[in-house]
Amino acid sequence: MNNKPNFNYEIYPIPQKITYKNDSIVFNKNINIVKGNIDDDFVLNKLISYFKQNKITFDISNNLNNDKLNIVLDLKNIDKKDGYILNIDENIYIYGNDLSGLFYGVVTLISILKQSDRFIQKLYIEDYPNIIYRGYIEGFYGYPWSHNDRINLMEFGGDFKFNTYICP
Repeated sequence: MNNKPNFNYEIYPIPQKITYKNDSIVFNKNINIVKGNIDDDFVLNKLISYFKQNKITFDISNNLNNDKLNIVLDLKNIDKKDGYILNIDENIYIYGNDLSGLFYGVVTLISILKQSDRFIQKLYIEDYPNIIYRGYIEGFYGYPWSHNDRINLMEFGGDFKFNTYICP
């Protein structure tokens, strides 16, 4: 589609499998979010929040729109707890084994968008965590963290696919 050179994204944690394609798509900021069989809006709200912060226009529908860049969010049996597939081709497909996996796929897409401008490298990612518990143990000497510090920590941990927080 274009002559932009290949670009490898920094994605953390590093995905189990990532295959870069020799092409990219134009991220035209006119998006159609296709909500599959998802009965929880938490994942959708993560993507919507990013789009609103970055003034990206979007619609939400149940069908592909050939006049827009489609981002399809759905559940699919991947056989790995918290696993996901992110396929960026002519459209963007994110499939989660469960809602957590779907959320991690959205977080990965947002990480890619933060490193992109007008073009997004086409790629295919299969990912799942190697360990069940990923997160923080709050331990301290002196003053405990403030409520805002903990909120910031939760947002940071969400961006890096953490799922555990232990506090005294």
